[in-house]
Amino acid sequence: MIKKLCFAILIFSACIIQAQNNSSTQQYREKIKRYLDKENALEGYYAIDSTGISMYSSPENKAKHISDYKVYWGEINWLKFLFGNFPFEEIIALLNEKKDNDMYDNASLPKRNMPADSTLKGLRIAIDPGHIANTIKQAKMEKKFIDMKADPKNGLKQDVQLIEAQLTFATAMLLKEQLEKAGATVMLTRNQPGENAFGVSFEQWMQSSLKAAVDSATANKDITEEEKQLFLTKGDSTAIFRKLFTNLETKERARKINSFLPDFTIIIHYNVDEKNTDWKKHTNKNFNMTFVGGSFMKDEMEKPLFRAEFLRLLLCDDLEKSINFSSYFVKSFEKNLTVPTAKIADADYLKQYCLPTEKPGVFCRNLTLTRMVHGTVVYGETLYQDNVKELMLLSKNEITVNGIQTSMRVQQVANAYYEAVRNYVKNSR
Repeated sequence: MIKKLCFAILIFSACIIQAQNNSSTQQYREKIKRYLDKENALEGYYAIDSTGISMYSSPENKAKHISDYKVYWGEINWLKFLFGNFPFEEIIALLNEKKDNDMYDNASLPKRNMPADSTLKGLRIAIDPGHIANTIKQAKMEKKFIDMKADPKNGLKQDVQLIEAQLTFATAMLLKEQLEKAGATVMLTRNQPGENAFGVSFEQWMQSSLKAAVDSATANKDITEEEKQLFLTKGDSTAIFRKLFTNLETKERARKINSFLPDFTIIIHYNVDEKNTDWKKHTNKNFNMTFVGGSFMKDEMEKPLFRAEFLRLLLCDDLEKSINFSSYFVKSFEKNLTVPTAKIADADYLKQYCLPTEKPGVFCRNLTLTRMVHGTVVYGETLYQDNVKELMLLSKNEITVNGIQTSMRVQQVANAYYEAVRNYVKNSR
C-alpha cells in the first residue's frame, strides 16, 4: 500500500512539474511576442520546449539542432541570480562552457530587496545624462542641437541655440542633488560638461585611445579594414565619432552602470520632432515618452551578445519592473510639464522600431542602453526641444547648478524625474 502511495505521489509530482513547465513555455512565448520580437523574425534563434530554452547562432544551426547553449527549467532561478549579481561577460562565458549540460537545480537564492519605507535612504541610483557635447561645434558633430534664427511672426522672438548634452547634464545634476538629500547614493556616468563616460573629452580620447580602439573594432568586425585605414590616416573626427566612438562610449556607460549595481537606472534625454529636418525651424508638436528593452529587429540576433541579452530579458523580470518603473515617469512628466504622453501613432520611429506596452507612453525599443543596462531602467525622453514654447523656456539662463547656468524649465524636468522616483519607492513598499 505504501509503495503504491509513493508511486502515486511521484506520478502526481511529475504531472505538476510538467504542468509548470508547460505554463512557463507559454508564458515566455507570450512575453517574446509582446515585448521582444518586433517583426516576428527571431524564432530561428531560440527554441522553447518542455525541458527548457535553447539559444542558436543562426536558423541553420537550429535546423541542425546545434545550440549555443541550453537553459533547463531547473536552472532558471540560478541564471536569474547570476544576471542580477555578476558581470555579464562572465555569465556568457559560463553559458558557452556549459552548452546543453544541466548544471544547477532550482535552489533558493538571495535577492536584493527595496527598503521597506518611503524614503530613498539605502538606494543606489545610476543616472546617465545623454550625449557629451559642450559646444555647438561638438553638438553638430553629435547631431544633437537646436540652432534657429528668430522668427517673430511665428512666435520665435530671438535666435536660439540648444545643446541636448548640456540640458541632460544640468537635469542630472539637479536630480542628483535632490536624490542625495533624500538619502540615496547616486552615480553619474559622466561627471563634467563635455566629458564622456571614459572620463575625458572626445579630443583627449582621440589622442590617447584611438589606435587601440580601431584595432579592437577591426578584430571584432565592427569596422572594415578600409574604415580602419580611413580613421588612422585621414583622422576625420566626425566619421570617427559617429562610426566608432559613439558605440564604444555607450557601451562604457552600460559597463559603469552595471558595475555600480544600482537598484534602478535613470537615462535622461530630451526629444525633438523627427520630421523637423535639421531643426532649423520650430514645431508645434510636443510629447513625452519612455523606453525600456525589447523589440528586437530581424538580423539583431546574429551577435552572441545580443542573443544573451535577449535571453536575460526573457528570463528575468527586469523588463516587467522597468515597464512599471517607467510608467511613474510618464505620469510625472505629463503632470509636471503639462506635455502630453506620446501614442505609438505620434512618431514614425515608434511605429517602425517599438512595441507598445500595457502602460501608456512606455515603449519597448532595442537601444544599446535599454538592452545592455541590467536591472530596472527608465530611458526618459521629455518634451520636444524644437517646440516653439519649449525653445524659449529652455534657452533662459535663470538658475545655476554646480557652476552651470540653466533654465527653470530644466529644473521642472528634474523635479518630474524626482517625483517619479519618490512615488515609485512609496508604492513599492
